[in-house]
Amino acid sequence: MVVLQELQQQDEQTVDEERFRSSRNPTTRGWFYDNFVKDHTMEAKLSKFKSDVAARNGFVGSLFNDAFKYTAWIEIHRKLTERNLESIPCKEAFELGQSNQVVLLDVREPDEYEKVHVENSKSAPLFRQIQGNDLKANMRRLGYAMMTDFAGTERNPLFIEQAVEAVGGDKTKKVVVMCSIGGTLQTYVERKGPKAKRFADPERMFGRQSRSLKAAYELQEAGFTNVYHLKNGVNEWIHLDLPIAGTST
Repeated sequence: MVVLQELQQQDEQTVDEERFRSSRNPTTRGWFYDNFVKDHTMEAKLSKFKSDVAARNGFVGSLFNDAFKYTAWIEIHRKLTERNLESIPCKEAFELGQSNQVVLLDVREPDEYEKVHVENSKSAPLFRQIQGNDLKANMRRLGYAMMTDFAGTERNPLFIEQAVEAVGGDKTKKVVVMCSIGGTLQTYVERKGPKAKRFADPERMFGRQSRSLKAAYELQEAGFTNVYHLKNGVNEWIHLDLPIAGTST
């Protein structure tokens, strides 16, 4: 008798659960949420992006295959964080450069470097202007023209080769990588002072990506063993009135 009652209760519970899942009452959040909101929340988009990246072994998909294949930022952020990439303030980088202890490597585009750059830095651009006139190249130019007001770029296939040349072939040499803004791996904002505190920043779930951080990752992957990152980039270097060179100085 007890067994029959338990089975009856289980059947009633199953019926209730099926009713709860029915199209008339799919979830406690309601029909509108399930059909128009659920798949568009930050959590849902992030989950989908993570699964897409994982399915491609950490690479971002592209219609152009290897011509525009690159590691997804969330994967770069994870690996650089695990490797404890150190960001060096501009004044410290300047002092190291003065003593010839580092190679200051500028990974901005060549025209940016030509206009203004850190004194004694060397150029190895991570990106370059889109090359060629085939269908894929023109389609990518068109995509940039539709979305932005600047010429399209692509990864520079000679980046590692130029970086190796900049360090004289010595991949163990200390390299400080720089771009305009620097970016950050931090996922929080910090209040300093007697009541110092950190706050999680939802806008920095994966820090702030930049060319220098991406370049630091590419250098590490290529076997460079002593890579550092310039905090706040060339913009702060200029703001601090540290030595610069170029056609616009």
